[in-house]
Amino acid sequence: MQFKQGVDPKDLAAPAWWALWQADEIHKKLAERDCVCTSTGDGKHSVERSRHYTGSWGKGYGFAFDLRTWHVNATDYAIMLRQALTDEYVVIVESDHIHVHHAPKYKPV
Repeated sequence: MQFKQGVDPKDLAAPAWWALWQADEIHKKLAERDCVCTSTGDGKHSVERSRHYTGSWGKGYGFAFDLRTWHVNATDYAIMLRQALTDEYVVIVESDHIHVHHAPKYKPV
């Protein structure tokens, strides 16, 4: 797994780290190379409440990251990510990257 220069993964929450590990394993199967995380909580994202910044909207650890798609078919990569990550995660194919965030659903006991 690689991080684009300037991307600091230290503030990712555990669920994001687990998903990033899954993304790296899938990317290696598809492209025989590490995935590249292009964003965690750095940069400007579409909304202030973005899961990139945190699950608590600005305080704490981030639950989202973006992935470079230069060496893979983004649609195939996203399908494999969705299968591996379950319905606890959202995987969105953007114009130039894939966005992934943890979004657990309430499940009554």
